[in-house]
Amino acid sequence: MVFKLKRTLIKKLPLEAQEFLRIFIKNPSLLYPRQLLSLYKLRRLITSGQVAIVPIGFRCWTKIRLYRKLGISQASLPFDNGFFPPDAVAQVLGAQHISLNFNDKLPQTVCIKNESFTDTNTDYGIKFEKSTYDKINYLAKSKEQEDINRYLDSTFAYYTLNTKYGYVLAHYNWHEFANVKHSKNHTEPEQNIKEINMILSRRIERMLRMCEKAKIIFFVYEETQGYNYMAIDEKYSDLKNLEPIKAAVKDRFNSKSIVIESSDIRSPRDIMKIIKKR
Repeated sequence: MVFKLKRTLIKKLPLEAQEFLRIFIKNPSLLYPRQLLSLYKLRRLITSGQVAIVPIGFRCWTKIRLYRKLGISQASLPFDNGFFPPDAVAQVLGAQHISLNFNDKLPQTVCIKNESFTDTNTDYGIKFEKSTYDKINYLAKSKEQEDINRYLDSTFAYYTLNTKYGYVLAHYNWHEFANVKHSKNHTEPEQNIKEINMILSRRIERMLRMCEKAKIIFFVYEETQGYNYMAIDEKYSDLKNLEPIKAAVKDRFNSKSIVIESSDIRSPRDIMKIIKKR
């Protein structure tokens, strides 16, 4: 009841006031005077295009956690939804496009996810097994089954692998279990793959426009589970080595780019200190 009343009251405010109120509800520490001043300055720099902040994985929650800490919001970018190891991020930044084709089985396939994976030859990580739509549809019998998130993500979309670049998408390729507010009644993989191509192409273009305009670009990476690798069948990608990303952004954006881990940015004040040093 209290939550519904709070939400109703917020909706009566002007849109800009709504956004600020939600920011402070999610992160009350931003109300401290120094943080508030830094928040104001950072938002102005982002709005003017002088600073670009690009979450680059490893998982979907990098964006959510980072934006909450910084008190910002942005239009969606290409690495927001899925599993993006550093070498995959570097390849996408280098290629500046993606291409998935449902009728050509090589660029994409669906996967089964294995969290907290270990084997005799490797350390602790996450592993995806290439699979088929038929197999996953057979194994995903109910929304409530205990292991449903091995086969479908939290919004009931398939884990969709781009075999060329080695990343796995989530929250795009909708299964029939998905809520219509997500799927818009599109649960046919062929249609979903077409949509994914269009959506990610727009997001890559948006990111490139932001980066070209900016004077400083922050590429922010986060891995919070202690995973050392992401495996796709028997191919392993290092989750700790950010050198591929650093090389890719230096080649594409020169010295105005900064690759940084999310743990090094705890607040707007932290990021403003880095900007001032630059």
